[in-house]
Amino acid sequence: MKNILLLFLSLFATIAITAQETPEPNYRAAAKYSPKNLAKMVHSTNVSPHWLKKGNRFWYSYKTSEGSNYYLVDADRKSKQLLFDNVKMAKWLTEITKDPYDAKHLPRFRFKFNKAENAIRFRVKSTEEVAVVEDKKEEKKDSTSSKKAKKKKPKMEKKTYYLEYKLGGNGLTIINTKKEEKSLG
Repeated sequence: MKNILLLFLSLFATIAITAQETPEPNYRAAAKYSPKNLAKMVHSTNVSPHWLKKGNRFWYSYKTSEGSNYYLVDADRKSKQLLFDNVKMAKWLTEITKDPYDAKHLPRFRFKFNKAENAIRFRVKSTEEVAVVEDKKEEKKDSTSSKKAKKKKPKMEKKTYYLEYKLGGNGLTIINTKKEEKSLG
């Protein structure tokens, strides 16, 4: 009996000692769940409604692995529809700006509805560079300042397109390509 008790006691001590060994950390497996890597898998987790002034409608964007989708919701009619088709929007933006766009990687839009709330306005920056037209202020001109002004290269910036899309329409309208105030977003 003492031998069996001694055997169980030694077996229990061996199990207790081996159970206390700390496992080898696996940092590569843990890195899969870092916030940076989770953001690649989880896109939108909430909806931020942007209410329109007329009626009981709002729009929101929702990002998935297929790109960002923009929806218009009419609470009175209990309906939800896409603001635009991403494939068509990418095609139109590519035609206008001459920059390649695809449906999954559209630029981030900051919409502003027109007064009738039947069209959205937004801006897109192109990779094309244009000279900045600066306001010419009347200054005292002498021969050296005019020579310096002629030698200066014009300041370049990316061309900005101000566009309008009529809801349910079949194309984009270029409103302006000149720099405007920052009211469009």
